[in-house]
Amino acid sequence: MKRKLIQKIKFKIVLPASILMCTMATSLPVFAVDVSSVTRPFDVISALVFAAVKCVGLVLGALGGADLGSGISSHDSGQQKQGGLKLAGGVFLFFIKDILSLMGMS
Repeated sequence: MKRKLIQKIKFKIVLPASILMCTMATSLPVFAVDVSSVTRPFDVISALVFAAVKCVGLVLGALGGADLGSGISSHDSGQQKQGGLKLAGGVFLFFIKDILSLMGMS
């Protein structure tokens, strides 16, 4: 008899109280005062990636300009096309951060 009474108390009082306490403990609001300490590493990585892309764009643009100039001097339309595409790609990569900022993505 006593055992059944304890089980009823468990199911009617202890179980709902423990569920309520767990729910309250996991749903407490968290207020972050300074988020810059969390976002700073991501900002550094982002700046590093954009700097690397800018360097690649600069090199690609320089090679494209050289190919374009060589194609113009030798009257080779295929080399002119390839040089123009490289130059355009290099310029695009060089200014990719500004382009993304204008679109609102960075």
